[in-house]
Amino acid sequence: MGGSLSLATPSHAAHPDHPELLRLLDFAEYVAAEDSARALYESAPTGSEDEATGVDLFLRAARLSGRAPVQSLLELAEQILRERESSYGADDPHVANILHELGNLQLRADDPVAAAATHTRALHIRESSGDSSSFDVAASAQALANAELRLGELDTAKTLYSRALGVAELARPNEVFRRACAINGLGRASSATPSARE
Repeated sequence: MGGSLSLATPSHAAHPDHPELLRLLDFAEYVAAEDSARALYESAPTGSEDEATGVDLFLRAARLSGRAPVQSLLELAEQILRERESSYGADDPHVANILHELGNLQLRADDPVAAAATHTRALHIRESSGDSSSFDVAASAQALANAELRLGELDTAKTLYSRALGVAELARPNEVFRRACAINGLGRASSATPSARE
């Protein structure tokens, strides 16, 4: 059987300072996805694809729902990273998947330097493992662009958002969400001023 995910859940609502976000996002869907992914992870045989998929989806849903403390999610992601590096090797796509989630958590924890390094590694693994025009490459390029934008590296962020947009259009021409996110990021990077680097 898979591992057990025991994370403390704060009693307050997600995003207490921004209740309007709860109206914009369907919080219930993230919570349901988090619970379903936890069940998949915990019931799957250790080392199986279902276990790996379950933990990746759990981390993503838990990050988006805001129910679990970021520090707990970071610790879990780092533990899973060590396990995957030991099982699959440092340059395996399974490692890139957990690096992607870890980088997103680091950015949420307001550590854009660590997030940029983590997303750089995930992007490198995904590019090196085969199809450089895959949807995962677009996701990694966009995530790295988000970190670079937070660091104030506007030109780098613009280049990465443009790349993410181009790869996403090739990988999944009918997928609108990833392209919209890349266009949004490109717009933010283009309109940001050098003084926004803090």
